[in-house]
Amino acid sequence: MKMFVVMLFSAAMGFAGFSCVEETEAQETKKQVRTIDGQVSQVDWVASKLVVDIGGDQMTFILPDNVAVAKGTEDVSINDVDQDDAVTVYYYDDGMSGLKAVKITDNSPDL
Repeated sequence: MKMFVVMLFSAAMGFAGFSCVEETEAQETKKQVRTIDGQVSQVDWVASKLVVDIGGDQMTFILPDNVAVAKGTEDVSINDVDQDDAVTVYYYDDGMSGLKAVKITDNSPDL
């Protein structure tokens, strides 16, 4: 009987944990992802920020550890993005935290 109670409790905790993870993922997908095209004016690898010039205006993006960065069809690192590169940034507004980049595509040709 004691083993049954332990198994039942463990199963209930597992479902509660799964439910919590599922809810968090659902909240993340509710954020509206937007896209901008511009030119990199600053990359700060230490502070994990990217500043993009869009027709004279500048937008600053937070770069989470898991941000996807691509150049053409290749996955690259944020370290491969240089000042003056033409980029497309997919991002969402994270409220007080600022604009968070989800994906960055470097559209500059390889030299």
